[in-house]
Amino acid sequence: MPTILGANTLSDDYSVANSLRFNDGETQYLTRTASSGSYGTTYTISFWFKMTREDDSGEQYIYMGGDQDTANNLWIRLQGTARTLYLRSRTSSSNDCVLITNRVFRDPAAWTHIVYEIDTTQGTASNRVKLYVNGVRETSFGTETYPDQNDTFKIAASGKNMDIGRRTDGSSYNNFGLMLAEFCIIDGTALDADSFGQFDSDTPSIWKPKDPSGLTFGTNGFYLDFEKSDLTTSFTDEGHNSLTMTTAGDTHHSFTQHKIGETSIKFDGTGDKLISGTHADFNLGTSNYTIEFWLYKSATMTNHSVGHTSEGDNEGHGFQIEYTSNKLGLYIYDLANDFTFYNYEDAEASNNQWYHYAWVRNGTAFTLYKDGTAQSATTTSSASITPTVNGWSFGNHRSESSRYFNGYLDRIRISDTARYTSNFTPSTTAFSSDSNTLLLVQSNQTDVIGADASGNGNHFEEYQIEATDQSIDTCTNNYAIINPIDDYYGGHTFSEGSLKIATPSGNSAPVHSTIGLTAGRWYAEVKLTSLGSNQTMVGFSGSQAKDTNHHLGRYLYHYGYYNGNGKIYNNNDSGTAYGNSYSEGNIVGMYLDLEDNKIYFSINGTLQNSGTGHSITAVSSTELGAYFFSAQHWDNLTAATYEFNFGSAPFSISSSNTDDNGYGNFEYSPNITGDGSAKSFYAVNTKNLAEFG
Repeated sequence: MPTILGANTLSDDYSVANSLRFNDGETQYLTRTASSGSYGTTYTISFWFKMTREDDSGEQYIYMGGDQDTANNLWIRLQGTARTLYLRSRTSSSNDCVLITNRVFRDPAAWTHIVYEIDTTQGTASNRVKLYVNGVRETSFGTETYPDQNDTFKIAASGKNMDIGRRTDGSSYNNFGLMLAEFCIIDGTALDADSFGQFDSDTPSIWKPKDPSGLTFGTNGFYLDFEKSDLTTSFTDEGHNSLTMTTAGDTHHSFTQHKIGETSIKFDGTGDKLISGTHADFNLGTSNYTIEFWLYKSATMTNHSVGHTSEGDNEGHGFQIEYTSNKLGLYIYDLANDFTFYNYEDAEASNNQWYHYAWVRNGTAFTLYKDGTAQSATTTSSASITPTVNGWSFGNHRSESSRYFNGYLDRIRISDTARYTSNFTPSTTAFSSDSNTLLLVQSNQTDVIGADASGNGNHFEEYQIEATDQSIDTCTNNYAIINPIDDYYGGHTFSEGSLKIATPSGNSAPVHSTIGLTAGRWYAEVKLTSLGSNQTMVGFSGSQAKDTNHHLGRYLYHYGYYNGNGKIYNNNDSGTAYGNSYSEGNIVGMYLDLEDNKIYFSINGTLQNSGTGHSITAVSSTELGAYFFSAQHWDNLTAATYEFNFGSAPFSISSSNTDDNGYGNFEYSPNITGDGSAKSFYAVNTKNLAEFG
């Protein structure tokens, strides 16, 4: 097993706060549609990446832009089998430039910085495209074809996608795990690596990032720092009931279309819904009401549902906002009292245009206003409307699996008052909640992960990206993961940045952290997602695994805490009583104390063995000269799944606990009172490691 020790300290001149994790096998990506093309001679592409999984197949597209086909485009990808870096520029199906490195990129413990400096005006062919890896120009390539002088590169085409994390035609996504940070494209200027990084004064020196925000990025240039706090799939009800909003499918905020602000709510017509929590206020009775929103439809709608609420799913009473014969209307029904009517727009709305719709009850009059103008289908009724014990669903009927809306909504507001009683001019500013606001959902996102930090406004939309995919593992503070390279006997599946591990059904050897510890006090958590037949140990390894037939703790410098009986095993098969057993769904805290040569364990935050530690052999005497966080499921019949958290969590965190240096995010506090004294433990990352040399 390779021993990968912590790196030297990085200077704190510039700190990278966040990265973005693309999970293997998932359709996660960032995309934007270029408003104009960029076919030019000078560009710079810069990004930091970290491999999180070992694989021998597939391709990982990092960036692709151009005409969205194989004829005129540029891509950067990692090759699957060889794990080399591949840049290609193409015109009319001919390869103008192909650079495939001899260097392979397989290290799951380190961040790597890549810069492509492109200037096809240069007289020397090899100077037209330069590749820098961690500040050093790359000179060795397996394939090396340079463009002709003054050839153009196609980083963007008008009306076409610029994609990160997938091929633009959607044929390839994330075939192995990848983390990205500080992604920049400079449109119109060729810059070398020194514009984005510098070597520090340590021995040996380390390449560290510079702040690129002051650069000029050009028309289609952008800077993604991934430092934003809100994901595009998060929605808030600003009404006075503050109802919970949930999504189905890939419903998200979108930069692509907006009427007010910079974003709207995107529904792609294939499973997307935005669903509110329930409330008795939606039982409107004979009250006045207003249901309104801005709408942009991307396709012709014939029998599609935009919004719905009802008494359960049996539609005994309800509101249905739907298209019939390509016209949008509100269908109100009370089947028990034989009461139904429609309020439809007078004329079909055009595709790809914003409209404001407002359905208003004022006394006995039911009126639809389109762009502030009353439509002719006004209905008069004194009916009492008690439509729902459910909340509202937007994008489709609550219970149907077809009829999905394809387009955008914004400023969705439901009020228990008649806000409009005559023709009016719709507001083009954000709504404010008041005492009559039953529900208010607005897309006001500016701090989303795909936001362009360059100031150009070249924002990217996120697809299938979840909260845990935004990571604090970065090139200025690299966190440990589980090392996919030490899957010695095969069969493990690594995902979520190699923090989630699914074991094989047969016997398997332990897996270990990428960073080995030689001094200090360290903490990590492991969540037992599924345990199969409960043959699982978590603990620490100071020696290489021997075979698959024995559990973690069977050997001299292995210490395994067994879930079945709460014993700690070390160099024997009998075990030493320590704490309680743990079960599926529990979070086990793992404490490695190399100052006092002890280990501790907690279960869901409760320290075991009354806070008394278990003694271990001093690290200097171990086979590997370091201890690694480890786990193993060795049952030969069933598989298990567990997730590690070294401070950059792959699983949901209900509370935020950092170490004494402010690093990491844990479910439970890293600090304990063990063996009668207070002890502080630290997240396993390079900044903390620097404290111990």
